[in-house]
Amino acid sequence: MNTEGARTQGVEKTFSPDEVKRILNSDNHEIQRLCREVCISPKKDNLTGKTFFLRNDVEILRKIKELHNKGQQVMERQQSISSTAMITPRH
Repeated sequence: MNTEGARTQGVEKTFSPDEVKRILNSDNHEIQRLCREVCISPKKDNLTGKTFFLRNDVEILRKIKELHNKGQQVMERQQSISSTAMITPRH
């Protein structure tokens, strides 16, 4: 994972929402959806009021997004096979 721009919150690295968008190549809506699916909430710094994600949270979101992408590819292949099977005449 690219940790460019990562900050340290205590001992754990943190990422701003914009950094998470860039890491996941996602928009806010997709990140919110992924967070809801795995019950992850961004944290808020009490001193600055800035929102951030922990490194482990970003890793989980990345893995969930990868699983969604792979699932989508499988579904597309199955649909392609199904539509081809319906078109192909049987002898």
